[in-house]
Amino acid sequence: MINNNKFLTTLFSAVVAFSLFTGTAFAMMDGSNMDHAKVVVQISSNDVKAQKRTLKRVGWVMDDFNDVATVEVVGIGPAFGMFSKDGPLSKTVKKLMKRGVTFTADASIQKMMKMHDLPTDLVDGVQHVKVGPAHIVKRQMQGYKYLALFF
Repeated sequence: MINNNKFLTTLFSAVVAFSLFTGTAFAMMDGSNMDHAKVVVQISSNDVKAQKRTLKRVGWVMDDFNDVATVEVVGIGPAFGMFSKDGPLSKTVKKLMKRGVTFTADASIQKMMKMHDLPTDLVDGVQHVKVGPAHIVKRQMQGYKYLALFF
C-alpha cells in the first residue's frame, strides 16, 4: 500500500520543481526581465576566503549590469564573520551597499557570534530576517534568480 503523505509530498515536490524549471526556461526564452537583474545570493560559509570570493563575484554582477541590478546577499549561520561590524570584510560589504547591494542576516548569525564570544554588532544597514532559507524562497517567488556560491 502506498503511503499517501509520502506520495503527496513527492507529487507536490515534482510539480513545484517542474513549475520553477519551466518558468525559468520560458522567461529565458522570451527575453523578459533581461533589462534588470534580480538576484538573491546565499552565503553560509565561515571561511573568510570563500566570503571574499563571494563578495568579489557580487561586485562582478554589479559591474556587468552597470550597478542597475537588484542584488541581495543572504547570510546564514556560519557566515556571521562577513557581517561583523569590525570584521575583515566590513569595508567590502559597505562598498557594495553603496552600489545598491542589500545584505540580510538571518537570526542564527548573531546567535553564532554569541556562541563564539564575538561582538554581535553588525555592519550598519544589514537587514535582519528570522529564517534565511525561507527568505530566499520568498525572494525567488518575487522573481529573483537564486545564486549559491560554494567554494
